[in-house]
Amino acid sequence: MAPFTLWGHVDVDGIESKLAGLDWDAYDFRQRTFGVHSQTKTVPLLWNEVPNHEVQTKHRDYDTFEPNLFAIQAKLPPGRIQTAILIKLPVGCHVPTHRDAAPHFRLYHRIHIPITTNPACLFTVGEDTRHLKRGDLWEIDNDNLPHSVHNRGSTDRVHLLIDYFRFT
Repeated sequence: MAPFTLWGHVDVDGIESKLAGLDWDAYDFRQRTFGVHSQTKTVPLLWNEVPNHEVQTKHRDYDTFEPNLFAIQAKLPPGRIQTAILIKLPVGCHVPTHRDAAPHFRLYHRIHIPITTNPACLFTVGEDTRHLKRGDLWEIDNDNLPHSVHNRGSTDRVHLLIDYFRFT
């Protein structure tokens, strides 16, 4: 698998317009549990703290974003969204180099969709470093390759992260 695979583009205006109303400090499990994510903030939409292919937990803000998730799913090959979280990487923060090694990641395609970003926010997977443009649907190889993110810009970066199970 390539470090980055572009699956298409979606209009993220509807998602971005809802970000201001979120409580970015209400949920901190991901930051407390995984040290590499300590500088991020997370709003879970569809998320289990212990990966479970059979169960999907809808969180407080899920209903607000459900139409947006359905629109994104319509752009992808047949399958289902297993997890969906919004991740904010504030100005000047980073996610250090790491590899996601849980068995969970072998079942899913990890999709990143930039909602807000800036040209100085760079995502590295393996030896490939890119600025991911707003609205692009990127699959990253998080299981096999080390990856990191640096936000050296003047605005926060927000990605919608989806774990996607393909039926085919």
